[in-house]
Amino acid sequence: MAWGYGLLLCIPYLSGAQYISRLGRFQVDQRKGCAPFTVTITNANLVTTNQCTGANPCLMNFTGTNQQQNLFTFTYTTPGTYTLSVLYQNIGSDDIQITVDQNIQPSFEMYSCANRGVAVRVFDSNYDQYVFDFNNDGVAESIQPFSNNISAQFAYASTTPATIAVRGRDVNSADNCTARTQAFTPLTTLPAPNITSLAAPTSSSLKVDFNGQPNIQYRLEISTNNNTNFQLAQTLTNVNTTTINNLRLDDNFHCFRISAYNPCTNANTFSTIVCSQNVDLVVESGLNRLTIATAPTNITQTQIIRTPSPSTNLPGAQSVYQDTDITCNREYCYQVIMVYSTGATSTSLKKCGLSFINTSPPAVDNVSSLVDKGVELRYNLANANNPPKEITVFRSTRGSGFSFFAKADQVTSFVDETYTTDANLCYKINYEDNCGNRSLDGATICPIRLLADRDRQNAVTVRWTRFTGWKQGVAGYVLEKFNDQGALIQSVNMNTDTTYFDNMPDFNNQIVVYRVRATAAQTGVVASVSNTVRIVKEISVSFPTAFSPDRSGPVENETFRLTTQFVQKMSLSVFDRWGALVFTTEKNEPWDGTSGGRAMPPESYIWKAQITDLAGQTTTRTGTLVLIRRK
Repeated sequence: MAWGYGLLLCIPYLSGAQYISRLGRFQVDQRKGCAPFTVTITNANLVTTNQCTGANPCLMNFTGTNQQQNLFTFTYTTPGTYTLSVLYQNIGSDDIQITVDQNIQPSFEMYSCANRGVAVRVFDSNYDQYVFDFNNDGVAESIQPFSNNISAQFAYASTTPATIAVRGRDVNSADNCTARTQAFTPLTTLPAPNITSLAAPTSSSLKVDFNGQPNIQYRLEISTNNNTNFQLAQTLTNVNTTTINNLRLDDNFHCFRISAYNPCTNANTFSTIVCSQNVDLVVESGLNRLTIATAPTNITQTQIIRTPSPSTNLPGAQSVYQDTDITCNREYCYQVIMVYSTGATSTSLKKCGLSFINTSPPAVDNVSSLVDKGVELRYNLANANNPPKEITVFRSTRGSGFSFFAKADQVTSFVDETYTTDANLCYKINYEDNCGNRSLDGATICPIRLLADRDRQNAVTVRWTRFTGWKQGVAGYVLEKFNDQGALIQSVNMNTDTTYFDNMPDFNNQIVVYRVRATAAQTGVVASVSNTVRIVKEISVSFPTAFSPDRSGPVENETFRLTTQFVQKMSLSVFDRWGALVFTTEKNEPWDGTSGGRAMPPESYIWKAQITDLAGQTTTRTGTLVLIRRK
């Protein structure tokens, strides 16, 4: 219906009507009205004279339950249908039906028009007529009969706020029903609306928010899979949000525009178009792929909201987004938010999927070993993109095939406490990641096996096996020699050699310990360390076979004593040829050829030494010597 400016006054109010009783004996001023409703008997003597007076009273009964003499006025407070009766003394009674309606204030909406106009539409069906008072001054600018589209229009002279009153009434009824009033401010122009946000709370609904103003009628239009073919979806007033249902957002995208509608001229002022998105999620191995269908006009940014984070902001309208920063067997949820040049946002449905990766993880090919009361294999799977769920260690003995040995419970190391150097053990480490993928076969890891032996001159030959277990191999070996207290004595860079001959004189350390460190050609890989070998050198004892206290003959030694190396403690005893003890000492003192102050005769003697070396070993040495004197 086109609403134009103008006032329509119809069905005039009959203010002077009087209503006569059933037998015509009395009349009342009203017989129908809204509660509270006052009825007055205006003439009780239409066919009689001097009845219903003090001399000849009548009994009036307004409600059917109580009667009273000469009661001419009564106010009804409760809606209903009543029988008003008058009982005369001479001619009996007469009556009239009184109808009291519920006093309902009509519901109505006010719609602003340009040029300070207003259109009022009533949403009520309780009355025969509706009275419009646009200034609430008691003067009706329009009276409209009931219809399915009860409306009226008015134009104000200024933008001064006004109060609009609308009341209902019935034909042949009192005009006493209460009006509903609402404040209204006229507008010179209707401001253009803007959609502020569009969001998908469910797969079948879209929630539209806009910057609506009071008393403006808005028309929300929708198009499907395009931004051109719009149809009216809803008419809205005095709200800033609405929800459109019965959509299929998994199959379509929808575009919206909203207009400020001028009901006085049928003109529309449209907003910028904002569209939803049809988002599909495809989960591939190591990849979550989003495809986004929408109308890309006026979009300045695409926000990909991911749970768990991180989220991503991309310029303009995006149609595809590929997420490779994922962990397998984890659910990822995505929402797409399009940001428009007006600041409006459009939020898609949330799409979720369980990620997976079916690519074999890399082999464990950089493993170091440290031999010390067993062997520790050092690797690092803690920083893998897909951490291992299960680590398996395989072992080979003396070149045999590899077989299952143990499950490792650490992602950085494994210790084999049963390792021995003699067993010639090698290892492999494989693992299964959290995605259920088995790694490629790991590198063969053979710890360095160090051997050393000593000849009778205390020269030591050190040999070791080459280390395997590193992807880029060994850069070189370093042989380290320690004393028995663990202090480093010597460090020799061996490059790639695996044998070292140590004949360096050393009169201070009877016990030496050797080990070998291998350094990797690849940076950042920890060194591998061999087992240690402990060498105990033989003690050295030298002595003269003859001595001459008086320097007789060619013998230069004036006393007899033992010269030792690596000796901690020693006792020396000298016996004559009959076994009698002639000399003893605990301090390695020399024997001058006397016993008890008496010079011993020149002859052969036997000596015996009990020696404890620096390694704590005790040994016994014996020999003979000749005592030479002048004749």
